[in-house]
Amino acid sequence: MAQNKTTSAQKNGQQTVTGPVLWKEGPPFAGVDSKEASPLSLSQGAHTVARDRWERLSVVHEISASPEEIWHALTNPEALSQWFGACHGGSLDQSSHECVLDFEDGEFFLCRGVEARPPYHLQYRWRWMGIGPVWTVTWQIEPISENRTRVAMHEDALNPPNRWQHWNGEGWPGILDQLALYVRLKVPCRWPWRREAFTLIELDVPVYEAWDRLFSPPGLKYWLQPIGGGVLAPGQLLQVHLGDASGTVEMEIKEVVAPSFRFYPSMHFTMRRAAWNTEVPGRMFLEPAGWGRSVLQMFQYNWENLPAELQRSERQLLSGYWGAAMERAAQRCQR
Repeated sequence: MAQNKTTSAQKNGQQTVTGPVLWKEGPPFAGVDSKEASPLSLSQGAHTVARDRWERLSVVHEISASPEEIWHALTNPEALSQWFGACHGGSLDQSSHECVLDFEDGEFFLCRGVEARPPYHLQYRWRWMGIGPVWTVTWQIEPISENRTRVAMHEDALNPPNRWQHWNGEGWPGILDQLALYVRLKVPCRWPWRREAFTLIELDVPVYEAWDRLFSPPGLKYWLQPIGGGVLAPGQLLQVHLGDASGTVEMEIKEVVAPSFRFYPSMHFTMRRAAWNTEVPGRMFLEPAGWGRSVLQMFQYNWENLPAELQRSERQLLSGYWGAAMERAAQRCQR
């Protein structure tokens, strides 16, 4: 009971008042080893374990066709190859089954069916290049009148990059236009290939730690695998080996934006090969992806300036290199 009372004491001839008596004898932890006392610290701190955000893109289009025709265009592999991408390994309406939507220029989506209720509802998940974040695509098909249908596409993402709304938001209307054109005219309307290349992967560490792990000299040697060099500085030339019997490409570092409280880190570069007769510029950058995670992104452009006979084959070669490099980056950033 004495521990819950306020006590008085005489000190230097004056009366002092102390708080509740919490310890009967001696100071706290008297005679206790410091290692044993450390878990009893009064200030251990709290940590946020989740800070996620969901984002959705929605596109709605009215198409002069029946729901059955649109369903066939969305799920039949032969039809998909005419307006979107070559479908390998199955179809999108097979639940819990994986297939590949291949653009045949080195880039593709790895897909897994979730739900199919023909001809009005289709849902699947996909990963860009088989290594990117998992996003969910949902198609909702609603008849309006005879031979006219409303098609709504929703894409949901968890902690997407900042430019996800920009890139995908501008891309989906064109994709639905291709779908409408194919359903109405039954003519091939796919892009033969695209002038830009993009690869991304999520990392298990925050932005600044990822920068230290990946862009230090040991980190560069591990995931970019240059032949010699490995120093990140403007003007630095790195000879990068692309793969077995694929030769090398010269990467020149143009600009390095180091991490600061104002900017997320990034690196601008160009790539050259003797047969190209031109440069292919690019940019690598890091952004947060939820709490304690980040996303590494690589963007390249100017592929249309390569000789026509090399555009697709060289694009496929570089896409394979970047996919493998991103996987090595994720390995280096594992906890």
